[in-house]
Amino acid sequence: DFMLLMLNDLLDVGQASQVGLKTEITVVDLNIIFEKIKKLFAGRSRSLNVELVTRVAANCKTVRTDQNLIYRVCANLIANAMKASTQGGKVELEVIRHEDKFRIMVLDNGHGVPDSEKLKIFEKYETTRRKEATLETGTGIGLAFCRAAAKALNGRIWVEDREGGGSRFILETPGTIG
Repeated sequence: DFMLLMLNDLLDVGQASQVGLKTEITVVDLNIIFEKIKKLFAGRSRSLNVELVTRVAANCKTVRTDQNLIYRVCANLIANAMKASTQGGKVELEVIRHEDKFRIMVLDNGHGVPDSEKLKIFEKYETTRRKEATLETGTGIGLAFCRAAAKALNGRIWVEDREGGGSRFILETPGTIG
């Protein structure tokens, strides 16, 4: 499943730079997507001893968006958060309403992203330049895909520091919220 997601990300990043990503907007139940994400990461969560917690705000249970893109963005962000987290840590996947938009947030308790890299990591083939030898680094495709997906959804994505340490990745997109 992870290899298929990575292959699709690679293909879609290439397509996005040429013609952009196409969207299929439908009513999406975010509880269902979050449950699928929990199942996808159950084994990795156990092996890394990192708890995955999901929360859907009561006023965000359903939204009009592209189910596939949202699922894949969540999967990429969770995979990165799991890599950044320490044994016994926690990764949180949450959706909230913010004004007339919805925000999907992934929070980890890792080392965070240096300010100098907060914009660069969303570029194709860019990865963090961490010095910690234990941190597994990625290919630089996942976050580039996330940025392309955010653009296709008329939204934006960014990373900020989390209080107490770690990172908060935020995808914010418009969408009729139910």
